[in-house]
Amino acid sequence: MSTRRTVRVNEAVRMELANLIQRERTLEGIILTVSSVDVTPDLKQAHVFLSILNQELPQETILSLLNKRRHVWQCTIAHRLLLKFTPKLFFKFDSSLERGDRVMQILNELEVISPLPSPDENPA
Repeated sequence: MSTRRTVRVNEAVRMELANLIQRERTLEGIILTVSSVDVTPDLKQAHVFLSILNQELPQETILSLLNKRRHVWQCTIAHRLLLKFTPKLFFKFDSSLERGDRVMQILNELEVISPLPSPDENPA
């Protein structure tokens, strides 16, 4: 259950981290989006969900690059947000876009197999 405080911290961490990732030189050419951040109620851990637009590098390589800069980003977030605890960042890829695309593909295939009658047609 999210409290108003954790919701505010989630959004603040997401915005700060998105700005930091955008400025990172080692990630140039990779279009990353910070989809969401889920901070634990004790504010000690933050699960950062990322989406990639063009996946030229394997996900493991991108996670490795992100984890190398994790400590620096945590320190920067600590200075900017002034929280009692700075959450430890854990990066994960958000697969909701791929799942949504797959659902749309299945729906399109079903429509091709058995198209729905148009409202103009008379069922009788």
